Amino acid sequence: VLMLSTEAAVLQRLKGLSHGANDYVGKPYDSAYVVRRAHELTQVPEADGTPRLVSAGRRRRVLVVDGRIDFRHRAADALRKDGHDVIIAESGDDAMRLLEAQPVDCILLDLEMPGLEGPDWVRVVRGLPGTSQVAVVGLTAGFDSKLISEALAVKVDAFCSKTEDIEVLRAQVRTELRRRAEAEQHAAPLPRTPSGLNHP
Repeated sequence: VLMLSTEAAVLQRLKGLSHGANDYVGKPYDSAYVVRRAHELTQVPEADGTPRLVSAGRRRRVLVVDGRIDFRHRAADALRKDGHDVIIAESGDDAMRLLEAQPVDCILLDLEMPGLEGPDWVRVVRGLPGTSQVAVVGLTAGFDSKLISEALAVKVDAFCSKTEDIEVLRAQVRTELRRRAEAEQHAAPLPRTPSGLNHP
């Protein structure tokens, strides 16, 4: 199931993804992209029935930072269904050490962890080499306008309530990683052609 929706329809989009839709394309959309995405989604699924939603070119690495072991492992199990490499950290200090040792593509961060000022931590992470473009999804227990405003100011990309179905979180990560992949494709230089074979 491939949904077509406006980029503003976030709640409806997440609801559809959490109820079994495989992906969405935001309007206005490019018809060639819709055809290509539909083709990808109709390939042979994995053994457990999960569609191949991650490019075979490179597995994406996701860092889950949360103080609760049960949530960390539930999130990791869900994200691995999409073919991601998942690493987990139970504190901001642990997560920082992991980031200094290896690059990641997405960070799931509990913004309300005891002993961790979520927005301040993100600000430090954004200053590390090679992390300015990493997708950050903030996890919250509820809607806190002050916290969300502070998180937006340090470029947290998206938010997800921890009370939601874990599949909503999975869908949000998928969306953020896809946006990063599309941005990388658009930023990639055009392939060079042999001299004398260039076309206008």
